Amino acid sequence: MPIDLSVVIVNLNTKDLLQLCLENVYSKISGINFEVFVVDNGSKDGSQQMVKQRFPEVKLIQNRENVGFAAANNVALKKCRGEFILLLNPDCFLLDSLGEKEIEFMRQNSGIGILGAKLLNGDGSLQYSCRSFPSYFSPLFGRTGFFTRLFPRNSLTQRYLLSNQSHERAMDVDWVIGAFMLIRRSCLDSIGLLDEQFFLFCDDLDICYRAKSHGYRTVYYPRIRAMHLIGVSIGTIGIKAALQHHKSMYYFFKKHYRMPALLRPFVMLGSAFNIAYYALDSFAAGAKRFFLQSHVET
Repeated sequence: MPIDLSVVIVNLNTKDLLQLCLENVYSKISGINFEVFVVDNGSKDGSQQMVKQRFPEVKLIQNRENVGFAAANNVALKKCRGEFILLLNPDCFLLDSLGEKEIEFMRQNSGIGILGAKLLNGDGSLQYSCRSFPSYFSPLFGRTGFFTRLFPRNSLTQRYLLSNQSHERAMDVDWVIGAFMLIRRSCLDSIGLLDEQFFLFCDDLDICYRAKSHGYRTVYYPRIRAMHLIGVSIGTIGIKAALQHHKSMYYFFKKHYRMPALLRPFVMLGSAFNIAYYALDSFAAGAKRFFLQSHVET
């Protein structure tokens, strides 16, 4: 029987979250033939056993170690049989049903290679999940960038995050974040799998860039809504995540923008500045927690 949709979830030590995610997938996806893959990146929290016991229908792939997000997805992508593939984070939960109408929409719009949902934060507020391709200044003006925090309504941030656009209507965008990414199989066959040089972060940016280069559209589609508990499934926070993000962004610039050699030191300096800001912010938060805990204990 033909498979309409393949769902791929990469997991690392988020057993409880993964269980909720799988329960959500099986309760919200209906009216189509679908398969579910879980790629476990060497979890030590019993995630594999939970999947085997509670979801025997899931195709579980067990990596011995953390091979990275892109590489883990690729293991499953090579096995997927679906006409469409949904890359889904274990911290992302469908709020609406997903099935025949959404698949038919994709079939009727053959130029769409990648579809992104309307993502909401845990408190129900909008998450800016569709964006323009970055400039060399974007690391400082991203979602949590230094200047974004200082001047949240500046034009560079608004242009990058599309925060000045209505998110109540469907629109063509440059890229969507990979927490929820619906990909046409034929598009993936044309552009290739995820670039495994992106260990974490920016693999979604890269694949949307390649899709557009091959003539495919990337569309933000708010009729599909999902709650994304951003950062919960990453397993790294603060300075470690900042370092990895800037490393991936720098690789993206080198790969696609043919960055002039004279500009590279300035891009690296900007990234270093942002990382230093994250470090100071993390230190300040830790000091505050220590002070409050000491105050309570005394």
